[in-house]
Amino acid sequence: MILKQKTSFFHELEVEEISGMTVILDIDGTLTCSSQKDVSQKVIKIIRLLEQKNSVYAFSNNYDGHRSREIAKSINVPYIKSPHKKPNKKVLNYIQGEVCGVIAIGDKYLTDGLFAQFIGAKYIKVNRYKCASDSMVDRLACILDDLVYFCAKCLGVVR
Repeated sequence: MILKQKTSFFHELEVEEISGMTVILDIDGTLTCSSQKDVSQKVIKIIRLLEQKNSVYAFSNNYDGHRSREIAKSINVPYIKSPHKKPNKKVLNYIQGEVCGVIAIGDKYLTDGLFAQFIGAKYIKVNRYKCASDSMVDRLACILDDLVYFCAKCLGVVR
């Protein structure tokens, strides 16, 4: 289930009503560009608001696990260290602590959105942060993801 938001980017999310949930944040494209390590203060502000009423975790399918763990550490959010990648529901087995009412927040339907569907979670799709230094492979993956998401919406698979 996709949660409707009036906004597009992570730093514009309205999160005040999200409460008592396990929130899984995608990193690349959602919290920062795929080629960057810095997370803006606007993004950190939304993370802090989420943390007030929820358990918040960071996770990425990026093969550079060291970079993802550094980003999670820099924003002071636990990183889910899993040998599995989204959309595999086994990722949940690597969360330290109780998991209740999951919300996945991410920029890619094929990973974050399907992950949410497979685990029966809610999904908030955000527009992705892009940088000129993002790799061509990442850019092509984003174009493919956007095309699949558009088709899924046209076919009524997602709303």
